[in-house]
Amino acid sequence: MTILPFIGYVTFGLANVICFSIASKKIPASVAFAVWVATALCISAILDATYFDENLTWKHLVSFALIIIGMIGLKISTT
Repeated sequence: MTILPFIGYVTFGLANVICFSIASKKIPASVAFAVWVATALCISAILDATYFDENLTWKHLVSFALIIIGMIGLKISTT
């Protein structure tokens, strides 16, 4: 039973490295890392609210909107 989480961890870890290296070829590594971490943060918060009944307040939603606006600003400034 413990082998399945390990296989998932290794698989997603390798996919993470591969996708990040592809993104780093197109945009600066600092921007790619910022977008990668911000995306993971927003997705994990949504999953927490969906599956673990974590409360999302309007302050959380405004913060996520600011993160997304920041990611868009980084993307616009690098092109």
